[in-house]
Amino acid sequence: RTLCLADPQLRNRDLKFMPSSNCTLRSSTPLSLQLLAYGLIVALTAACAGSQPSPAPLPKTTADPLSNPQNPSDVLADTDEPPQPDWLLSDAQLIIHIGKTGRLARLGHNHLVSASDLQGRAWIDATNSLNAQVSLKVNDLEVDNLDLRKSFREQPGGEWLDIYKSIPTAKNIADTRKNMLGSRVLDAQHYPTLRVQAVAADAAAEFEVANAGSLNASIEITLKAQRSNTPVTLHWQRLAAGSIAWQARFEVTHQSLGLDPFSALGGALAVADLLRIEVSGVLVRSGNVQINATNVRHEERTQYSTRF
Repeated sequence: RTLCLADPQLRNRDLKFMPSSNCTLRSSTPLSLQLLAYGLIVALTAACAGSQPSPAPLPKTTADPLSNPQNPSDVLADTDEPPQPDWLLSDAQLIIHIGKTGRLARLGHNHLVSASDLQGRAWIDATNSLNAQVSLKVNDLEVDNLDLRKSFREQPGGEWLDIYKSIPTAKNIADTRKNMLGSRVLDAQHYPTLRVQAVAADAAAEFEVANAGSLNASIEITLKAQRSNTPVTLHWQRLAAGSIAWQARFEVTHQSLGLDPFSALGGALAVADLLRIEVSGVLVRSGNVQINATNVRHEERTQYSTRF
């Protein structure tokens, strides 16, 4: 994109010469000398005008959204408009497992951050790769939903039983969310949107020959005007009406995202650097506007969710 700059101080001016019948030009200089002098003035004026260089055009400036601190919420992993999507994102859920560390870690809680209001689209490009864009308002992140913590404690195998055995109070939850959204961590006031782009090569070929499988994908996360990349494995399964259920689990660190883990008491109680992330959803054919999350059969989603 090119920024067109204009100087508001420049204005068009109409110059008018108003001859007066009451004014006469008198001179004692002979007419021939006057004509000669007039000719020299005209010649010199023309020469000066011809030798004056034309003003150089203003250089074209490409706006980089990452370098514009005035509007950080408009940061996109890709500033180009995506094509018409093949699928729209539905029934999506993001879960982030956040641990604790420090000498006084026993006094704190492991945290469970979640969101379900994700917006996204996906399409197959000319190279048969699957492309996806997902965005989330940071203020929509929920901290330590008690029902969700309980569901993890009750999962078979007991992996999460000790991790989420504590029950944070309403004040604990409010304080944690305030710290997370504050300027020291996510700075939601100035950077309200989290954006993700994903690319999985040769997805079209796999979609044509299988009803379920796994794709190696690369995702780019844009958070607080910083970009980070990580590889993920995308598990998928075909559902009714051309919809595709998908799920991915991966790990990142605060440091890789350009974040500083929140800490207190001189670091004696701190958030761990490692983040364990789970994200899932359904890709619904964009032409099937009548299909949404309520149309996807519950038993299909349940069966799919427990497979991985």
